[in-house]
Amino acid sequence: MKVDTLETARPGMPLPEITIERVDGGSVVPGTSGGWELLVVYRGRFCGRCKPYLAKLDALLDRLRAIDVAVLVVSADGAEDAAADRDEGGWRFALGHSLDVAAMRQLGLYVSEPVAEHEGARPFAEPGVLFLTPDGRVQILATSNAASCRPDLDVLVDGIEKTLERDMPIRGTL
Repeated sequence: MKVDTLETARPGMPLPEITIERVDGGSVVPGTSGGWELLVVYRGRFCGRCKPYLAKLDALLDRLRAIDVAVLVVSADGAEDAAADRDEGGWRFALGHSLDVAAMRQLGLYVSEPVAEHEGARPFAEPGVLFLTPDGRVQILATSNAASCRPDLDVLVDGIEKTLERDMPIRGTL
């Protein structure tokens, strides 16, 4: 059986230049703001596990803003579905849409084909979290190949706070 290798983002490397369309208009290129950024990729509107996870992220948003970390969340969903998710969840973070398979692979995400009708008709990314340095390098990376495995957000935000407070180096580069 042949298994393709991921074109994966790795700790310490610059994030590939990927343009993400935003629900509120315009676009953003993660890793180019000149500040700390948290990029969270969710499976899409169909994912029941994603909604409480993103609600928790929204609840932690003030802590992240207090340490000047910008948050961007994105999925493969189109603009209409992403906007519906945002409106239903009352999310305050920046929300992107229409992430394509090439971008998913550049981010090092696992990509799945829909296996049930409720999952839609196009491939989608499994969960991923990338914390980016002000110069656009990957400081923290967590990806999963299934909805049931993703970083605990309380632990993640605590780790981000400690990383910034202690000026921690990027780990996992050997």
